[in-house]
Amino acid sequence: MNTNLLGVSVHEHTHLWINENRGDHKIEPQTMEAICKRVASKLAQKYKRHAYMRKIETNTYTEGRVGQILPLVNQHGLSTLLRWVSAGKGEKVTVMCEKITPSSVQVRVNGSKTLQTPTPK
Repeated sequence: MNTNLLGVSVHEHTHLWINENRGDHKIEPQTMEAICKRVASKLAQKYKRHAYMRKIETNTYTEGRVGQILPLVNQHGLSTLLRWVSAGKGEKVTVMCEKITPSSVQVRVNGSKTLQTPTPK
């Protein structure tokens, strides 16, 4: 398995996912890169590619944002970070303690700008 190819693919697909799901939420470029790198590192973690994980953790391109996001994700979970993309506030992830629960996430309806709060099934 080529870890670099998979990691880059996951990273780039995460950019696409963020752009489709952030709505009007402005996210600074370094934070966006750090989120994409964190998702790619989850893949590396799953396949025990420790060298690739270290490469992500020491990357300077994100100006230290990966280092800020890692402990938050470890404490609150990756799904909370992804909910922040959709429903959070601010351009940087500094504290995810503004509890973002699944019920607080609003979704686009049929691609329109109309937002609705999802109802549990």
